[in-house]
Formats: sequence, structure tokens, C-alpha cells
Amino acid sequence: ELDPGRIAYWLRLGDVEERLGDLEAATNSFRTAAAAAPGNAQVWYRLGRSISAVALKRGAYLVEEHDELERVWGRALDLGPGHSGARQQLMRASVKAGRWQLASDTAWYPPPPHGSTSLFAALRGYLEAEETPKTLGEVTDALSQPDRELRSVPTEWWFPLHWRLLTAGHFTLGYRAKSLMAGQVASTTFDVPEENLAGFLEKGRALAFLGRFDEALQHLHIDAGALVSPSAAAASHKMRSDIAMSLGDLDDYIRLLPDHDDTNLPEAEALFRELVSGKSVAIVGPADTHLANGDEIDAFDVVVRTKFVSDRMDEHRRQAGSRTDLSYYALGSARFLQDDIIEALDRGELQQAVFRTATYNPSAQFLRHPGDVRYVPSEYVAGFRSGQFAIQRIIYDVLRYRPAAVKLFNMNFFVDPNAYRPGYLADYTKEFSSLGLTQVLGAFGHDYLADFLFTKRLHAAGLIAGDDVVAGLLERSGADYLHLLDSRTAQGPGEAASVPSNGPDEPLSSGNDWASSGRQ
Repeated sequence: ELDPGRIAYWLRLGDVEERLGDLEAATNSFRTAAAAAPGNAQVWYRLGRSISAVALKRGAYLVEEHDELERVWGRALDLGPGHSGARQQLMRASVKAGRWQLASDTAWYPPPPHGSTSLFAALRGYLEAEETPKTLGEVTDALSQPDRELRSVPTEWWFPLHWRLLTAGHFTLGYRAKSLMAGQVASTTFDVPEENLAGFLEKGRALAFLGRFDEALQHLHIDAGALVSPSAAAASHKMRSDIAMSLGDLDDYIRLLPDHDDTNLPEAEALFRELVSGKSVAIVGPADTHLANGDEIDAFDVVVRTKFVSDRMDEHRRQAGSRTDLSYYALGSARFLQDDIIEALDRGELQQAVFRTATYNPSAQFLRHPGDVRYVPSEYVAGFRSGQFAIQRIIYDVLRYRPAAVKLFNMNFFVDPNAYRPGYLADYTKEFSSLGLTQVLGAFGHDYLADFLFTKRLHAAGLIAGDDVVAGLLERSGADYLHLLDSRTAQGPGEAASVPSNGPDEPLSSGNDWASSGRQ
């Protein structure tokens, strides 16, 4: 008989190794625990989370990791069909790999009590097979049904359908599926954080996604004398402040800034504050929108870019300017561009490199001088099943120190097939090929519409401005924006999408036109 203490030892060791940042060693410890306890669903679940964490820090999955995660989380579900964590993770991993049949089978739980219907058959038939005009027509008809007719579809199943539709370029339909999922989550009874904190917070995110901001803020409000743990109160307050921030109220957001951050040297945050506070800030995206923005960009006090590499900027000076003070690097780019980042800091071409906390490396291998490298102290936590794209993360981060002005340049919210200027993704193409990495859904984990509406609200509040392309797009409704995304799949590279700018908005759910909400 196996010694339970030995299994617990390997689990504890894996926990410690994860906290120290040695994710590969942690995975090996969890593998040992799984070998010692092959009948324990939770141990297999922990192993899958560890494998996924290694891929997240790398920035992409190895092809064989998809196969292993399918096996590991599948084993956890075989042992414990009610293990919601393993079920959700297997479903998400299947979506990332484009394995739609497995994603559908995993998420269709618990099955509706009255069995299969023609409506269910139409929904599942689209997700689980190749798209044809017939299956697309059937899923379109199914999604046009009133919300009440679709409530018995398992809540999690809408997630893979959302991504399958987005992958095929059907954005309006895809967000109809996500709105149905959010509606089901918003109707749950998770109203007491101590009973189910994760469910409580997820309900707040769902309400915000649907544009029901007053309800979200009220739901997340915790009275000072309530019997709630400090950690639950802090999580609720953070989400509440982020939602308020997205509506233009920065007060709570700024008050909640951490006084101390273990991942940053004090010099790093001090330099960032000095660069941004009270200054004019240009945030420059990676698209070529055919505007000669260069001189205006260079006139700002601070110029911020994503994934800056100096030797790729010369040919883009007319559109993108010549200066860079801050550059943000996310996940894979922090690793793929390590040498370029170090050289740019050494030569003084870059004053500071900013990374996501998920890429934290305690060896500080990028650091040459105190303040060279900064990790973002906090990120927006109110996204419903999503994190923000880079530009929105930067906006969220920069506004913490009340700059005098913020203006966005060279971004098109992906409405043009050319979302990135030539060469911007060259390092990814090279590294993915050489390392055997895979990223079937490049935008997985993000939300096109939520980021567009986040930016639109801050623009309406006067906290940010945009160049002519950005400002023009932000005049559109959420429904109009989705139509632009729908139309891009029928275009060739470089062709601008076009829809009537003053036409009626089409609601994405019966009785609640959340995509066109005035506050969004």
C-alpha cells in the first residue's frame, strides 16, 4: 500500500518549486506524485495545471503538450467526472488545439435532463464537424432563438462554440454565444463570497460583460462590517475598482495600488512613475494604418510601444516615429527577444522594459541597472473569461499615475486583415518553427469586443485620445464593430472593411442589446 505521506511530500515539493519559479522541476514532482497515486483525480489535475503553467511562461505549447494535457486531464475526469476544474481545463486545452469534438464532449456536462433535441443537434452539429453552408445556417437559426429556449444548454459549452465561430470569422454569432454563457453565469445565486468566492467573482465579471455595470458594482460591494475574510474582501474590491476604472472613475483604482511589490526593485516603479506622471504619453500600436503619425508621436513626452526591437523601426519612422522610452513585452516575446531587449537597454535606446508578472524571473537576467526592468504590479481582473490585449494592458497600467494626456496611434482593433506591420511577428514565426511550438488560436484568452468597448468608454470619458483611425473606430457601436470583424474575412490583405456607420444596431441577445449599451 502506498504511503500517503510520500504523495503529500511530492505535492508539497511541487508547490514550493512553483513558488520559487522552477516550473519544470515542479512538473517533475507532480509527475512523481501521479505515478505514486494513479487513482487520485486531484493529483492528475495538479499535474495538468503544472504542464500548462510551463507552456504559459514559455508563451506557447509544444505540440506534444496538447496530447499530454488531453491524457492527464482526461484521466482526472475518468476518476472524478464531477471535477469541475479538470473539466474546464480539458475543455480550454481542447479549444486551444482546435480539437472541437473533444471540447464539445467535455463541456456538454451535465447533459440537459430531457436529452437531445433538434436545437441541440444543430448547435453540436456545427461545433463538432466541418463548417458547411448547411451547418452554418442551422447554428445561425439556433442562436436566433430567445434566450429562454437556450437556457438548458450547459453553461460551459458556449465557450468552445464562441471560439469556433470566432475562428471561422463569425464574430457577431460568436459573441451571441458568449453573451448566452454570461447570461447563465449572471443568473447564478453566488451572492455570498465566503460560500463560493470564485463563483461570486465570476458573476461580477459576467454582469460587467453584459453591460449591467450598476448590478455588477452592487453585487461586488461588501459592507465594512460584513463577516468576510480579508482576502475575499480585497478580491471583490479590486474587481469593483477595475470596473469603475473602465467607466472613467480612477479614484479607487489608484487608491488600491500596492505600496510594495515583491517582483520589482523600488527603482523600477520610481522610474516608471517619473516617466508617466503628469506627462503626455503616446501609446503606439503595431499596425500600419497608413497615417503619417511619426512626427506627432515623437513630440510626446513619453513614447510607449509593444515588443520594441530597434533595428526593425527605421523603415517605419514616417508612420511610427523614431523614439521609444518604454516597451512592453508579453510572455513569449520576453523570452524570444531577450538579447534584443538587453542590447536596447545597454545602448540607451530604451529607458525601461516592462514585463507581465507571469514572466517573472528571480534571476533578473535582463537587469543591467536598477530600474531597467519593471513587472506590471497588477492587471485588469474584470474580464469575463479573458485577459486584455497588449494595448489595453498598457492603457490600464499607464493611467495609474495620472498622465497629463494619453493618445493611441497605429492600431485598428483587428478590423483590417493586416493587424500588424510587416516583420512585427517575425521572431514568433522563426521561434515557433525551430522549437516545434504551436498556437492554433493566436488570440485565445483575449476578447476583441470587450477590449474595444473598454477603450471606447475611456475615450468617451476623456481619459484617452486617438489618431484619426482610432477615433473613427471608437465612434462605432459594439454591434457595428462586430460587423466590421465579420466583413474582414471576405477581404484581401490591405482592403479596408466597410459597413454603414449610422445603421441600426443589431442586438446580440433578445431583450438586451449589451453590445451597443451607451455605457459601453
